[in-house]
Amino acid sequence: MDDSILLLPIFEQGKGMLVPLTTLIGTENQNKPIVHAHIKDYVNTTNAVEIRAIAKQLSISNFQTITLNCCHLGSVQCELLFEGLTAATCLQHLNVWECQLGERGVQAIGKFIQTSATLDCVSLRDLGVPETRLRDLLLPSLQLNYRLSWCELWVGIDLCLALARRNASLRWPVVRNCLIDITIALAPLKLPTYVLLWIVNWLPDYEVVHSDLKKIRVIEGTVDSIRKTEKEFPR
Repeated sequence: MDDSILLLPIFEQGKGMLVPLTTLIGTENQNKPIVHAHIKDYVNTTNAVEIRAIAKQLSISNFQTITLNCCHLGSVQCELLFEGLTAATCLQHLNVWECQLGERGVQAIGKFIQTSATLDCVSLRDLGVPETRLRDLLLPSLQLNYRLSWCELWVGIDLCLALARRNASLRWPVVRNCLIDITIALAPLKLPTYVLLWIVNWLPDYEVVHSDLKKIRVIEGTVDSIRKTEKEFPR
């Protein structure tokens, strides 16, 4: 079974905190770290202080997966929660299921997806917004996140698959191999590095993924290898 724990938000003297409600791991896993936080049936439509405290605790607890299930959050509370989660450095999986969030809440999730540097998979369904509207609100953010390996929506499964394939094609090992192939193919032209970089960045989405410095190092390394090979094995 996954190393996960079901958490219940409680409050003492106006300070929000999360406490275990039910431990879902077996005794054989007791020494392993808890990596999955599951918050269920939480309602907060008015209290900003509490939601900030919960967001802070979630972000510093090094959870890899956070699941919100059957929660009802006000628009402001949802915005504060996901704004606080931007500080999470280990979060890879986000599940939000059967939650009443409204359009502003969905937009807050979209902004978080767009800016997160660690998020790898998202699963979103039944968020209190019509399905077609949900797609319209989230599509721009999903398209601007090149890290996600999978996204799950009840609408647009073809879209999710297309985004997953696109992002897989933009992983660094794939891009690095492409850089090497292009540099080798154009080597007879003796083009300078900046021209090779310009050509590479014309490929779809290559300009916005990975730093130019990282690409330049691969190009220059490949050029140096070609020169050494030509010197050792002259035609």
